[in-house]
Amino acid sequence: MSACIPMCIGWLIITYATDASMILVGRAMCAAVSAISLPAAYTYVAEIASTKNRGFLGSLMSVGWTFGLVLSYSLGSVLKWNWLALTSSVVSIVQFIVLSVATPSPRWLITRGRVEEAKTALTFFRGEMSKHVECELKDCEHQINEGNHASFWQRIRMMVTSNGNRKAIAISLGIYFFTVGTGFIVVNYHAKLLLVQAKVTSTMDANLGTIIIGLCQMGGNIVSAFIVDRVGRKTLLYVSSLFVSLSQAGLGTYFYFEMTLDHTEGVMEQYRLVPLVMLLIFVVFLPIGWGSVTYILVPELVPTTIRTETVILCNVWEQLLQFSVLRLHDSICSQFGPYHLHWGSAVLTLSLIHISEPTRRYAIS
Repeated sequence: MSACIPMCIGWLIITYATDASMILVGRAMCAAVSAISLPAAYTYVAEIASTKNRGFLGSLMSVGWTFGLVLSYSLGSVLKWNWLALTSSVVSIVQFIVLSVATPSPRWLITRGRVEEAKTALTFFRGEMSKHVECELKDCEHQINEGNHASFWQRIRMMVTSNGNRKAIAISLGIYFFTVGTGFIVVNYHAKLLLVQAKVTSTMDANLGTIIIGLCQMGGNIVSAFIVDRVGRKTLLYVSSLFVSLSQAGLGTYFYFEMTLDHTEGVMEQYRLVPLVMLLIFVVFLPIGWGSVTYILVPELVPTTIRTETVILCNVWEQLLQFSVLRLHDSICSQFGPYHLHWGSAVLTLSLIHISEPTRRYAIS
């Protein structure tokens, strides 16, 4: 909740910026707050969700994220950048109001010694007090009491020295690497740029194209939320990898012919909507697998004692990878053409089909 105020201040700095340095300061503040609040949000969802609903609730986080993306695309098509930033600051205020009345996590309350409040909170999240809820509460107390005996550095040592923990953390970091390798960050951040580079603007407005992409991405996340607990993780990753790879390969092939064919012949004019179709396939099938399974793996793989540290580590790793991919995209596009990067993402994503199932449904509360 405390992160909402710095986030609001960051957006206000961008809104009233008079030069580029103020925009960078505001953007850095918003990015720093996001890096802090995102792991907290996923941890909160993992702690309040029951085992059977953890995948569904975790996927709803992605639905909310893509809803914000659609909102940003839509408002960005009619508002100037500074007014769009001001609108974003309003969202932070709404978040502050909602979170101020939200029920705390039972696990967090137990760590503060407020067991009765934790019991009330767990009853609220489970709907009623039952023997199952009492057992869950006692199990939670037992896990936390064991974890409280370990200091921060002892937990870090557990992450490094335990063979099982090392494997779980390595799998989590690897999954994050492959997720960013799909190129989703390029699509989300540069959707309009991709449409402009592909000359889709000769057929339709680029702003309309980005809105359609955002809506389809949100639809994919909604579908994922309802099937992630019903279909095996491995199956979802297979399907997602196949279609994401095909879409990236299609984009790369389109850009290749767009940049190599003689434009005076007008060969590519009849294929101007192909990039949009490829992007729609990408944003629909990405959240079904790699866009949703990735963010619910850590609670299933990592012991409760080191969950927070592992989530933070994975988030830092993801931010570094996203920055690297965006920089790589800019340099490769300017020097060699965008099709190399899209083909590279296609090959990397297709290779993921051969990865064995990374996790099974552990009953971690």
